[in-house]
Amino acid sequence: MDQTALRQEIAELERRLALARGQVPRRRDPSRAGLSFMQSQLWFLEQLAPGRPTYHITVARRVRGPLDVPALREALSVVVTRHEALRTTFGVTDDGIPFQVIRAAGAAGGEGLVVEQAGVDFRAQLREAAARPFDFANEPLFRVRLLRLAPEDHVLWLTMHHMCADGWSVGLLLRELAEVYAGVLRGALPELPELAVQPGDLADWQIMRQREGALEEDLAYWEQRLRGAVPVDLPADRPRPSLPSYRGDGLAYLMPLEVLEGARDVARRGGTTLFAVVVAALKAVLARWTGLDDIVIGTADSGRFRPELEPMVGCLINMMALRTDLSGDPSFAELASRVSAGLAEAMNHRGVPLDMIVERLNLPRDPSRNPLFQIAIDIQQAAAFEWELPGCVIEPVEGESTTSRFDMAINTYETPAGLAFRVEFAADLFDRSRVERLLGHLERVLRAVAADAGVRVSGLP
Repeated sequence: MDQTALRQEIAELERRLALARGQVPRRRDPSRAGLSFMQSQLWFLEQLAPGRPTYHITVARRVRGPLDVPALREALSVVVTRHEALRTTFGVTDDGIPFQVIRAAGAAGGEGLVVEQAGVDFRAQLREAAARPFDFANEPLFRVRLLRLAPEDHVLWLTMHHMCADGWSVGLLLRELAEVYAGVLRGALPELPELAVQPGDLADWQIMRQREGALEEDLAYWEQRLRGAVPVDLPADRPRPSLPSYRGDGLAYLMPLEVLEGARDVARRGGTTLFAVVVAALKAVLARWTGLDDIVIGTADSGRFRPELEPMVGCLINMMALRTDLSGDPSFAELASRVSAGLAEAMNHRGVPLDMIVERLNLPRDPSRNPLFQIAIDIQQAAAFEWELPGCVIEPVEGESTTSRFDMAINTYETPAGLAFRVEFAADLFDRSRVERLLGHLERVLRAVAADAGVRVSGLP
């Protein structure tokens, strides 16, 4: 048996072993793969409105100090070689079916590290670069620019399409880029562990499971759970347009450390999580604002359901609908318990993409809004996005939000200073003052329940 045939036989045995253990197996064709569930949704949206930056992810860091640009370029090359998602383009079969094309390491194409002199308004320069459409067929959906403000003052700007990355991936990229850069400076590259699987493997595994009917039980759960749910419509400053422009705005809001510690204490005493407490508080505010006692909002599951998926850059997230019954005027402690139980159930049935659930529910399509929820919330550790380079001072560069995928997307971070919020919201609907008022009400509720988690929802200030 020749070496190629032997390697293929070994790979097939490893595939079968992985499937027997319930793991994601390596795909048979290393050069291509199907689209994951989330990628299929994003592909559909791209065909509806080509070139929009709605699903671009941007990250900017100001680097003050002696930055070694050749070392940074080498580190970037190592990271791109390691992660297939950063060198993936997309093709379409004769039948119109999209697929991933994974370019060989070292032949990924694209721009690499683009270094340019900063203009008078470097933020406008970055915004323009971030909004530039990606050519799905001919370039990887990942760009890196380095703007030179002064000899020892730069801005590093990463732009990715959601097709190849998610929020978890951003933290991974920053950490690995910093680790490899430091190794290049030392003259000894770090030994990063080999990735067990890549995004294309996960995509082909999802397609296989769908064909085998493995999603049916979870689909039946979501159909029963979400049947009859009414989307939450917040009071708005302007009428909802018939077609969303996805024009967005954003703001940051910090609740002091005592609010974070109080919320943690409520979670500890109630046997829940900080996220469950924040979601319960948000749902109490939404119930007061809308008069509804059946509240559905969205949250993102990381999709990292096995340890081997955790170190992988890719688009693994899946949006889940969290429905909570607030009827009967429960105490806040009871409401947090209901939210916690709903979160646990959702995680047990998290493998189904949202568009399949919407199709199963046979919901009427309304192009002006998302079918199940318009408000989404997530919680993350701010430390995951910290970045350090030897001899340099790193500062985040806050960009202006120019898009919004939902009416309101609330990102929450635990920080040493307190509970931080970054909110993207639909500029077609809301003024900043209304969003600030909503966050102010949320803070007031969190302060109140820290003092007395037994207060009923109707009694919250």
